[in-house]
Amino acid sequence: MDMELSAICENVMRVFEIENIKDLSHTLYDCVINNKFDKYAEYESVIGNLSQDMLQKVFQYYEADRKEKMQDYTPPTLARFVGKLTEAKDEKTVLDLCAGSGALTIQKWNLNHNFNFVCVELDKKVIPFLLFNLAVRNINATVINGDVLKDEIYNSYIVQKGEKFSTVTITDKTDIPKSDSCISNPPYNIKWQITDFAQLEPRFSECELPPESNANYAFVLTGLSKCTGKAAFILPNGVLMPNNGQEQDIMKYLVKSNYIDSVILCPDRMFEKTSIGVCIMVIDKRKTATHINFVDMRQTYEQEQREQKGQFGGASHENRSYKKNIKIFSDKQIEKAIAAMKVRADIPMFSKSVSPQTVAENNYILAPSRYIDFEESKAENKHREYAEIVNDINRVISEKNAC
Repeated sequence: MDMELSAICENVMRVFEIENIKDLSHTLYDCVINNKFDKYAEYESVIGNLSQDMLQKVFQYYEADRKEKMQDYTPPTLARFVGKLTEAKDEKTVLDLCAGSGALTIQKWNLNHNFNFVCVELDKKVIPFLLFNLAVRNINATVINGDVLKDEIYNSYIVQKGEKFSTVTITDKTDIPKSDSCISNPPYNIKWQITDFAQLEPRFSECELPPESNANYAFVLTGLSKCTGKAAFILPNGVLMPNNGQEQDIMKYLVKSNYIDSVILCPDRMFEKTSIGVCIMVIDKRKTATHINFVDMRQTYEQEQREQKGQFGGASHENRSYKKNIKIFSDKQIEKAIAAMKVRADIPMFSKSVSPQTVAENNYILAPSRYIDFEESKAENKHREYAEIVNDINRVISEKNAC
């Protein structure tokens, strides 16, 4: 168990007067449905930091289903990056698709406390965590417990901003409203069942249906259909290389519609429970530029060291502490990457602005390494020091601004 998690669990159990952390989900639900503001205030005074989803750690350790539902919750650094990537002047309503306990929503809320959120989540067990996270931060939101791929809604809640904390009420809402933007870290590579008449639904009507063997693009097309502006999805790197004709047709549709703004490769080991490499796909339905940004940030990161106690193997293992390194993006690295993307900078070994025609010639493969210029002298894909890249970003921005 994470040392920080141990302290969080102890504090949470004390606040909610429970002896077993497994009782937390039921206790949180009772708290939000009965609007127990005294518990919100006590939680805030004990936990203190509302800029991050502390309850996420508790749910992930004790409740997450990483086998069937592929639940591995979003690191704050990726959630913060996604929030920044979807910023727009007229943005007011944000859809968090596959919201989990609300990590992406919280990082987006950190940017603007006046956003209205629509949070959609399948897992009934995490809904109390999500509702509490919203209410204790005094956020306006609609929370929908439902299956977005089947287009089924099971329960709905209205979270209404108050003087200090939000109130939560059950509602009979039966659809997901449109939002200005969409943020999402959906479960990766899961199977899904194509519903009757799915091809006639607006989200799937313009291209091939995603294969039942993999729902990655089903989530992308669903999120795209529910927002009017920018969307950013954290996805496994496999989405960048079509595995079949259906996925290739979907990628072709997204490119030819001029929806794909940027594709960003991220380092491995950014998640606490898996080393899987991921990318961020940024889609903009109002995009005016024609080229696509490809960015390789696999070597652009800092490391944080976490201490964990052994989880299994008896006392000799469970009483020991282990150190684990997690890769993160610093705020400066995020800002510099976004600055480069805004001017569509061509920076060797970091970014490239590519025409849709070139992508078409490459069979709609969206892997940044296919397009970014790598110096021949740099063998084995080794990247330059980030300081050199920052200098290039600053130079390119200055040149663009001077034009």
